[in-house]
Amino acid sequence: MPEALRAWIALGANMGERREAFRQALKGLAAKGCRVEACSSLYHSAAVGPGVQEDYLNAVIRLRWSGSPRKLLALCKQLEGAAGRIAGERWGPRPLDLDLLFLQQADGRERRCREEGLQVPHPGLLERTFVLAPLVEIDPDLELASGRAAECLRRLAGREPHVTQMPESTPWYRLPSDPLP
Repeated sequence: MPEALRAWIALGANMGERREAFRQALKGLAAKGCRVEACSSLYHSAAVGPGVQEDYLNAVIRLRWSGSPRKLLALCKQLEGAAGRIAGERWGPRPLDLDLLFLQQADGRERRCREEGLQVPHPGLLERTFVLAPLVEIDPDLELASGRAAECLRRLAGREPHVTQMPESTPWYRLPSDPLP
């Protein structure tokens, strides 16, 4: 029987139609059996990496998945490829980046993974404002290794590049439970 998991995934992009790439990622996840429960607002952050790059849009989603963490990671990689991402330089520009941040089992306990090519919780989770800010928006009380998500974000204040929540009159996403416009 497949594993029932709750997963938090970071979305990032600094190339092309970034909002549309995020929307397509949500559709692709839903088409493969993920039930998206929550989506953060969009956040704007400066690119950190080699050369001159466009700024990033970032968001975090929480979803339900019945399957292994490895299969969820494979789905994320497939969706990145469909958005035009190709393997390239580390921290280089990308049309879509999906990072598996955190997992919980059906009973609410943290699910850790340490396998070749798969490490959950994500090793950079507690060091990245552009990930923690949208995570805190949807789950401020999520218990991470060094405390609640909101506390972890406060500890980063001033040490990470500035991250700004994007003001939007309408959400960038539509969950199945959202009413029609």
